[in-house]
Parts: sequence; structure tokens; C-alpha cells
Amino acid sequence: MKKGQVAYFMLVALIILISFGFLYYVHDLSMTPYEPTKKTVFEPVNLYIEECIKNAAAESLLANSFQGGFYNGTPKAIVNSFSNIPIFSDGNTIMVPGLEELEQQLSLSVDNKILRCVKEFKIFENQGFNVNFENPSSNSKIMPDKILFDINLPVTISKGTIKKHFDRFSFYLTSRYKLVYNVAEKISQLNSQNPTMLCLSCIIDYGNKNDLRIIATDYDNKTIRFSIIDQKVKIGSEELVFNFMHKLGGTVA
Repeated sequence: MKKGQVAYFMLVALIILISFGFLYYVHDLSMTPYEPTKKTVFEPVNLYIEECIKNAAAESLLANSFQGGFYNGTPKAIVNSFSNIPIFSDGNTIMVPGLEELEQQLSLSVDNKILRCVKEFKIFENQGFNVNFENPSSNSKIMPDKILFDINLPVTISKGTIKKHFDRFSFYLTSRYKLVYNVAEKISQLNSQNPTMLCLSCIIDYGNKNDLRIIATDYDNKTIRFSIIDQKVKIGSEELVFNFMHKLGGTVA
């Protein structure tokens, strides 16, 4: 092949390469969405919603756990001015709530805390935002090493002629809540087998095996209060504390 032909083919190849590069560049520009701009406009509100939901979930978990998994309390409980602690065993009768009930209680608490939080959307009015929302509806799932939250919170945000709609938010909290619940259930079953005596060595063994701190204190002369504390996996900076009661007495079957 002559030198002139080689130069000619190299020139053609260079033109083709440049052409493809230009087409790719034009294609890339045409595919660039305007969504990032919208996200930037609504980012303060979006971040506020996400932070609101996460705080509501963490606060609900800690508060419910302190009351044996309940948000509104239960009739079978010891009530004082500070707390409503459920009775998990009364003599030889076991009254431990099911895990599904605690999930419902957690969802109820999250919904109420989110609702109080999103009502403060008015802080964005001075920034030109218009925010409309519907009541939240949460679904909580207690897993072995975490709690899943699926939250339906329809929110429509507008600013000028731009509008954005949010609907579902999903995330999880790392927690050994299910393990703590399982240990509380085992202690309650143990208490019901011998309702007039407390097997301290058994309770210490439960704590050591599961890396949990378990405290048993006399609430009154007929009631023992148990506190299971998870110092290993914290919720933010807070230790999860799970309280429940055992009433002495009854007849062993």
C-alpha cells in the first residue's frame, strides 16, 4: 500500500472516531435528566422527612421497649406516674404478648411520632414551599438483627411551578430487639414453672449466653420487675432497655 493511501485511511478513521465521539457527547447531553435540579430544590424538605422518620422509629423503639413493647400500654400492667410496665407472668399464667402485637404497637408509635413531626412543615413556608401530606401508615417487621420499617407517607411538595410527590419510605434499624424479646419470654416461662421462687442462676445464665445485662428487682412484696439491657447494640447512643413484670404466687400445675 502506498504512503498516500495509508495517510488517506488514517484520516478517514480519525474522522469516524471524532464523529462517534461527537454523537456520544450529544447523546449524553440529551439523556441528562432535569431530576437532579428538582432534587436540589426539594432537598431540604426531603431531608427533613427522612430525618423525621428515622428519629420517630428510633424513639418509638426505645420508648416501647421500656414498656415491654407497648405504646399505649395494656390493662395487664403495673402503672405508675412514669411508666406502664406489662405483666408477662402472673403466678403460673404466662401473658407474654406475641411478636406481631409488638410490631403493631411499634408501627402505631411510629405513625404518631411522624405525624407530630410533619406538622412542623410550616417552617418551610417562609422558603416558598407548599407542602401537603396525608396521615402516615407504617409497617414494622422485627427481624433477628434489625427492624424493618416500611412507611407510606404521601407528601406533595411544590415551589412555584415545580412539584414533586413522595410516597413510600423504607429503611431499617440495627437492633437485637427480637433476641431481647425471646429472652424475656424464656424468663417468663421459667417463672411460671415455679411462680413463688426466682432462679437467679438461670437468669444470669441467660444474660451471659446472649451478652445481655438482666436486672431483677422487687417492685413490691408480690411483684418482681425485670429489665433486660442491650449494651452491645445501641440505638444511636442509647441502650435498649426492655422491662416487664412477674407476679409471685399461684398454684403450680
